[in-house]
Amino acid sequence: MFFPVISCSSKLSCRFLLGGDHGKLKFCPPEEFSPLVESLLPQQILNLDSCFYFGNMNKNVIAGPLLIEDDTAFVPNPVDTSMVGLPSYIESIKDKLAENIHEMWAMNKIEAGWAWGEYRDDLRHVHPCLVPFDKLPTAEKRYDSQLAVQTLKTVIALGYYITMDKPPSRIKTVRLPNEPFMQGNGYKPAPLDLSAITLTAKLEELVDQLAENTHNLWAKERIQQAWTYGLNEDPDMLRSPHLVPYNKVDDAIKKANRDTASETVRTLLVYGYVIDPPTGEQQETLLAEASRLRQQAFRTYRAEKNYAVGSGKWYFEFEILTAGPMRVGWAKADCAPGSMLGSDENTWAFDGYNEEKVYSNSAESFGKQWQLGDVVGVFLDLIDHTISFSLNGELLMDALGGETTFADVQGDNFVPAFTLGVGQKARLCFGQDVNQLKYFTTCGLQEGYEPFCVNMNRAVTYWYTKDQPIFENTDDMPDTKIDVIRILAGSDSPPCLKISHNTFETMEKANWEFLRLSLPVICHQEFITEEEKMRRWNEIKIRQHRLKVEADQSVTANPAHIENIMRSGFSMTDIKGINNLIL
Repeated sequence: MFFPVISCSSKLSCRFLLGGDHGKLKFCPPEEFSPLVESLLPQQILNLDSCFYFGNMNKNVIAGPLLIEDDTAFVPNPVDTSMVGLPSYIESIKDKLAENIHEMWAMNKIEAGWAWGEYRDDLRHVHPCLVPFDKLPTAEKRYDSQLAVQTLKTVIALGYYITMDKPPSRIKTVRLPNEPFMQGNGYKPAPLDLSAITLTAKLEELVDQLAENTHNLWAKERIQQAWTYGLNEDPDMLRSPHLVPYNKVDDAIKKANRDTASETVRTLLVYGYVIDPPTGEQQETLLAEASRLRQQAFRTYRAEKNYAVGSGKWYFEFEILTAGPMRVGWAKADCAPGSMLGSDENTWAFDGYNEEKVYSNSAESFGKQWQLGDVVGVFLDLIDHTISFSLNGELLMDALGGETTFADVQGDNFVPAFTLGVGQKARLCFGQDVNQLKYFTTCGLQEGYEPFCVNMNRAVTYWYTKDQPIFENTDDMPDTKIDVIRILAGSDSPPCLKISHNTFETMEKANWEFLRLSLPVICHQEFITEEEKMRRWNEIKIRQHRLKVEADQSVTANPAHIENIMRSGFSMTDIKGINNLIL
C-alpha cells in the first residue's frame, strides 16, 4: 500500500488535494488515472496523526494507541466447504430452507416498497421475482438452493453439530395482511413463523460468522468477475463500494446478511433440528486466536518505579472517557513489558468493559459494566494484602458478596498500572490535590486508605511498555559505525555521552552529539557503611584509571584524531575532558 507523504522544512506549510471533499483538484488526472479520493473507504475522512500520541498529559488524560487503518489489500477468504458432505437427514431440509429464504426475501422487499412487475425497474421498485418459489426463474431458484446448501455446509465446517430431534407435527406460517403484501399476480409471501424461536449466545455467534461468510462469498465471486472497489456502484466499470472487509461494510448490508443468517438458523430449529456448538481442542484454538486478535493492539502504562509502595493502604481513581476495552489495577514495579494487565502473576486488573477481574491470565466474572463518565476507585491494602475496586463510590463485590477482589497479594513494590485498547482514553487522579478525588471521602478515607500521591505536587511520570528494547549495547553490534564515550560529571557540568557516527568510515564525515544522562535515581532507605563506601570508591577509581589509559593510548596511536575533533567543532576543553577522566 502507498500513502501520500511530504517532507518539508520548518515554517513551510502545504495542502493535500485528493479530489472531491478532500481538496478539489486544480488539474484533471491523466487518462487511466483516478483521483486519490476514490481510494478512500466509504465515510472515511483523511487524518493526519502524530506518530506517537499519549493523550493530554496536562489534564491527566492518557490514551491508548491510535486507530490505524489496515493497509493490506482485501482478499475475501470464505469458509472452505469443499470437503464437507451433507448427511441424508440434512439433505432433505435444503429445499425447504431455500423456499423459506425466498419467502423472507419477498416479505422484506414488499415492506421496503417493492411490487411485482414483469420487468425489473429499480427506480420504480418493481421486481419480477415476487412470485411463489416454484415459479421462480431457474437461475434464481438455483441461487436460493445453493445459498441454503452453502449455509448448511458452512455450519458444519465451523465445527457445529446438526442433529435431528423429533420434528414438529405442524409448522405455522406468518399471516400477512393483503395490503400491501398481496401482489398483482396473486402472490402473497408466507414465511415460516419464527417468533417463538430464540437463539442462545453460541448460536448468535454462529449467526455473526454466517453473515460475514456470506459477504466473503459474494466478494470473492465479484472479484473473480473482475470487479474492483469504487466509491459508487458502477456496473459498466465493474466498480462496487462494498468490496471491503466485513467490518467496513455498510450497516444496512450487515443487517440484511445477519437477518438472513438468523432466519436460516431459526428455520433449522423450527423443523426440529438441534445445533450444538463445537467443543474440544479445535474450538479452544479458535477462541484463543480470536482472543489474540482482539488483544493484539493495546498499550500498558505503569507509574515509574520511584513511586512504588511497599506498605500501607493506597487509593487512586480511574475515570472512563471512552466506551472501549480497558483494564486498571496494580502491578509489581518489575512487571514484564509488552503485556496486558492481568496476563501474568505480577499484575492484577479489573476489566469493566467485559465485567471481569483478571490475574495470571485467568478471568472471572466480576462487578458490572462501566459507562462513560464512571469513576473506578482502585484500592491496595498491603496490611491485609488485598486489592479492591469501587464504581462511583460503591464497592464492587464478587458472586458471594465479598468486597475483596484479590486476596493474598504478595510482593514488595507496587505501582498503579492500566491497559488501554485502540482509541481508548481515561483520566487518572492520584490525589496530589485530594479535593479532585471524587469518591475518596465516600469510600476509602474512613477505611484508612491514603491517596497514592498524598503530599506530592508534581505530576506522576509514566512508563509505557514495549516489546522492543529501548537501549542497545553498541559493543554487541557488528561493524558498528557508532562510537560512544562517557564524559563524567564535573563540578559544574552533568555527565554526558559523546556519540560519533562515522557514516563513511572517515573522521571528516563524523557527526557528534552530546546527550545528557538524566536517568531516575533510587534512594535506599539506609545509608551504606563507610567500608562499603570506600570499596565502591576504589572500584570507581580503578575503572576511571583504565578508561584514562585507553583514551591516552587512542590519542597516541592516532595524532590526527585531535585535529579531526577540532575540525568537527569541539574545543580543547572538550578534549581535556576526555583525558582528565578522574574527578
